[in-house]
Amino acid sequence: MRPHPLPCVPVPPVSLMAGGPPRPPNRRRAPARFTLIELLVVITIIAILASMLLPALANAKEKGREAVCSGNLKQVAMGFFSYVEDSDEDFPRNTVYNPGTGVWEDWPYYAVKPHFGSTDIMTCPTSTRLYGYSQYVGRNWASGSYKCARYSTIAKPSNTVLVMDALFRCVLPSSRRRPNGAPFAAVGTDYTAWLCPYQFVPAAPHHGGGGFVFVDGHKARLTAKPDYQAYEGGPNDIWLTGNK
Repeated sequence: MRPHPLPCVPVPPVSLMAGGPPRPPNRRRAPARFTLIELLVVITIIAILASMLLPALANAKEKGREAVCSGNLKQVAMGFFSYVEDSDEDFPRNTVYNPGTGVWEDWPYYAVKPHFGSTDIMTCPTSTRLYGYSQYVGRNWASGSYKCARYSTIAKPSNTVLVMDALFRCVLPSSRRRPNGAPFAAVGTDYTAWLCPYQFVPAAPHHGGGGFVFVDGHKARLTAKPDYQAYEGGPNDIWLTGNK
């Protein structure tokens, strides 16, 4: 006798079975990481961009300092003109002896500071040095008289420099510079032949140039090539040399 076939019972889907199929453990996907080559490429790009931008930023910063310097020089010149008005047109001497303190005082402190109450404006923001005053004006260097010039006696005030960017606060032309390290040589009373210490000359702190204010009050930027000897003598002379 043949066995009776079992009835067909539908089997539920696996997903409906108790518990379902085994699931993989809950793991977070690992974040993507730079490879060494990709990291080097990024660093190289950043370095290239920095090399392109930093000089431009430095130039912009220096332009700002030069603008401040220009304003400082004009204010210092105004201090000189205030002194001239109070002293019957005489410019101040480079240095004067103060019997009260027993010391020699340079022009920034006795001539200009009283008009401003501070010496902050007398310093170039780039070189951090005090501005220089022409010894041809402050000591009438061409004649060796040691007498300061008078405003009314300067024939060409627009061609005569008064104050400028410099390495020292008392300034002579670049050609009068004694080589750095050279010994001092006394010249008696012939001051026109004296060679000044190397720092007693105009400076060029602003991209190869410097600011110069003239006796008439205008300010100009002159370029050093490599110094300012091109502005000595002849039609380009900016110093009170001889009869101007």
